[in-house]
Amino acid sequence: MIVYPEGTRFKPKEPGLLLASRQFAENQGLPVLHQVLSPRYKATYLMVQGLKGHAQAIYDVTIAYSGDLFRMPDGTILRETAPSMGDFLSGKCKQVHIHLRRIPMDGIPDDENEFQRWLHGVFQDKDKMLLDFYSASPEKQGRLHGEGHSSPLSIMSTLPAFLFSCGLMVPVFGTTLGRQYYWRTWIVGSLLCCFWMKFVTR
Repeated sequence: MIVYPEGTRFKPKEPGLLLASRQFAENQGLPVLHQVLSPRYKATYLMVQGLKGHAQAIYDVTIAYSGDLFRMPDGTILRETAPSMGDFLSGKCKQVHIHLRRIPMDGIPDDENEFQRWLHGVFQDKDKMLLDFYSASPEKQGRLHGEGHSSPLSIMSTLPAFLFSCGLMVPVFGTTLGRQYYWRTWIVGSLLCCFWMKFVTR
């Protein structure tokens, strides 16, 4: 089970989003975060409570991308919005940095208020890590905390999956019935998704 406690994507070019995140932290009496959004804790809290007795740990994942930084009008340097698949394919983002931390279930608070502060503390650690990653210091820039190793991704490691995916699409695009179902599903799915994002998730 995967949960994204930030609730939305970090977008430095939308100052209203960052301001709302910081006001939320201030209203809750929590430290203000700069490189991440203040986490909304309830979904994560319910997930942890449901998994206790069934799972031994949760994993905290922090991802940083190589590329340009975004400078705010006040001079503050923030990370850019996470790259899209198009950015990866065009070579705009050549490296992905992943920090993985295992957190045992017995170390997570059961009380809801304590859990909120604990989760915010986890995001404080992320904030500090990303501040260092995107800093001007050569010793810190481009590195996440802890020891790590490089995992190059060659064309030969992705080619089998690409060919397998292409093979699965042959029955879809190679037959009249397959093409009809594909476009109908795409059109109806897109309309339903737009409706859901516009009205249901507001």
